[in-house]
Amino acid sequence: ERITRIRDKMKLDFLVKERGMIHEVLFEQEKNGYYVGHTRNFIKVYAKSDKITDNTLAMVRIDEPYLDGVIGNVIQIVDED
Repeated sequence: ERITRIRDKMKLDFLVKERGMIHEVLFEQEKNGYYVGHTRNFIKVYAKSDKITDNTLAMVRIDEPYLDGVIGNVIQIVDED
């Protein structure tokens, strides 16, 4: 149990330090009103945007920890062409 608490605190500390950082995120699915995706370093990102669909690549500013990841704000959709 102690190890679990330490792990959870370390994860939260890491996510808090990501606040304001901009990451490329691949959004893969919609879940409970949020699109869910991951950064290149596997941070789970939840975002609401009418610009996102499944398999959308976007630049996202990290706002705050949320559930098992972070809330992100979509800055720009990445054009893969």
